[in-house]
Amino acid sequence: MIYKNTIKIKAFTLIELLVTIAIIGVLTVLVSISVSSVRSKANDLKSIADIKAIKTAIDTYYIDEHQYPTSLTPGQAIVGSSSSSTYLSIMPSANGYSTMDNCYIFNYSYGQITSKKYFLNFCLKNTTGDISPGCHALTNEGIKDYCYSPVLSGLKLWLEADAGVTESGGLVTDWDDQSGNGNNAVQGDPAHQPTLVSSQINGKPAVYFNGTSWLELPTGFLYNYPEVSIFIVARPNNLGANGGLLGPSDNALTGMEILFYLDGWIRLNGTNLYTTGFFTADTFTLSDLTYDSTETNANNNGVPLGAQPGGAPLNYNGIYAMGMYDGGYTVDADIAEILIYDRALNSDERQATTNYLNIKYNLY
Repeated sequence: MIYKNTIKIKAFTLIELLVTIAIIGVLTVLVSISVSSVRSKANDLKSIADIKAIKTAIDTYYIDEHQYPTSLTPGQAIVGSSSSSTYLSIMPSANGYSTMDNCYIFNYSYGQITSKKYFLNFCLKNTTGDISPGCHALTNEGIKDYCYSPVLSGLKLWLEADAGVTESGGLVTDWDDQSGNGNNAVQGDPAHQPTLVSSQINGKPAVYFNGTSWLELPTGFLYNYPEVSIFIVARPNNLGANGGLLGPSDNALTGMEILFYLDGWIRLNGTNLYTTGFFTADTFTLSDLTYDSTETNANNNGVPLGAQPGGAPLNYNGIYAMGMYDGGYTVDADIAEILIYDRALNSDERQATTNYLNIKYNLY
């Protein structure tokens, strides 16, 4: 009799298969997280090495040229302005982070403040050495805990006179929003269109509102914002007159009203929060404001005007105008730039944005 050996193979049950797949999935996620963490730390170490290399190059540049470079571009060489010496064959590029990582830039960005001062913005995702995560600036005075750059997160309106201005017959018909939200300021009536004037401030243009001109923003802009931050670079030529730099086009005592009345009023939801100091007559200044349910803070060229109460969300649901409010109260003013956010920026974010504007317009 011939006996055959039989081998019994036990198959996986459905539950065992599902458990195995789940374990493999968890391990895959853990490996992915680990690889991502290692990669981000490696990127940060590269950033620090890049910054050190760039600093060495521009310090040597300064010794030879007696000034810092006027501009630098990632991917290009750092070359002397008079000697034509090469200080860095290729300025490195950053592995950019998004604004979700508390960074406001996507590459190294350089600017000359004066011939003896500069900044170089960079971002870190992790604590690296004694430098915390976030946006930083290398300067001739060391590394700062903020960038010289506008914050992008929450930015709902960005009007700058050196970008996005459309003219017809020498008059401004459209001032396009650079935030990407399409909150363009427009005026279809030539009788009420402002003008673009070149070299008004630090060699840059401004939009001039002559007391009969204004621009209108889209219906519903700013409506029901529970928080708001606003930065304005402007020169009031008739501070004290009853007119609106920004306010409801057909109403008063509602929403956000930034007025030239008396010494300049800020009125939110019909409540006067500031009645002096926000602007300076006949002078370009950087005026900024943050507002939430708890507190309101305003500054003129970095000088605080004192904390005031906060309040409810902005309650005007119509059309805001720039250069006019309440159906015809116009202003005589030059506006170089406006940024408006739908949240209250924190102190570091405010510092970054005011640094950007202050350097761009050489205000204070």
